[in-house]
This record gives sequence, structure tokens and C-alpha cells, in this order.
Amino acid sequence: MPDVLRTIPASSRDLEGVASAIAEFKAYWETIRPRPPFPCSFEGTQQDIDALDYFDYEGLPYPPSGIAGAALIWGNVTTRQAGFRWHLDEYGDLLLCPPGEPSLAIWPYARVVEIQHGARPQFGKYKWLMEQVIVECLGLATMDRADEARLIGMIEGLTEDGYARGLEAALRRYQDV
Repeated sequence: MPDVLRTIPASSRDLEGVASAIAEFKAYWETIRPRPPFPCSFEGTQQDIDALDYFDYEGLPYPPSGIAGAALIWGNVTTRQAGFRWHLDEYGDLLLCPPGEPSLAIWPYARVVEIQHGARPQFGKYKWLMEQVIVECLGLATMDRADEARLIGMIEGLTEDGYARGLEAALRRYQDV
């Protein structure tokens, strides 16, 4: 039998890197000239996703924490908006797990590296990641109806190049085969 990934809830000390990334991205956002295109305080809202996608769209560099910091910002939105909790794996890596018994573990750093080095989508990478996680959660069918409704509300207004729309198209092709 293979080893089972064991996680423990992250402590406030474990989350110091998240707080540091938030402060760094917030300060960096304010340096955009002539001024940032919209206000963003990096408090775990959709605006954080929009800001990360703006960096990519405009070809702007991230602050010094780089992709690792961007992954923590994206993870913070996932915890604040989707109700996930930060956990540590046995190696000390921060993971995201949905509420209740961890039935899914998401490593934000790996997800962000994968999407940054992938060919698709060209724009809206962080929104794409959020849609991907929501679809995965809904596929598990382990959340209560209130959590499911909140998650679905997060991905309303899907774009043609979003993850969920791409998945619909892939499933249609799969069924045709």
C-alpha cells in the first residue's frame, strides 16, 4: 500500500511567509506607474486574482518573492474565498485543503509553476487556476450544498477561454470518440 500524504493544519508561524508575500505584493502594486490600474490591498479577494493576472498580461515582473510569492497570494484567495485551509505536509510545504476531512490537497507553488510554463491560457492564468480547483472540488462531491453554491458563485460569468469552458469542450470531444 502506498504511503498516504499526511497533513497538519498550518500554524500562524507557518503562515508568516503568506503574510510577508501579501505585504510585498501590496507595496509593489503601489509602485506601478503612472498608478495602479485599480485598487488592490491583497486581502484575499478577486481583486488579488485580477492583479496577478494584470502582472502577467502587462509583462510586469513580480516582486522579489517571484512565483513563490504569487503562489501564496493565489493560495490566500483560495483560503479566503473558497474556504480552504492551509496545511503543512510532512516536508513543510504549504498545501491547501478544502473544509472538513482533507480529500484534496493543492500545492499552490506547483499549480502556479505549471500554469506559468503552460501554453494555455494566454491570459487569466490565476482565474483559470481558481476555476480548476473549484471544478475539482465539485467533482469530489464531499462538500455541503452551501459550500458548493459559494464555489459555483465564484466562477459565474465564465469566459470562453476559462478552465470550466475548456473542460466542457474536452468532455464533448471525449464523448464523441
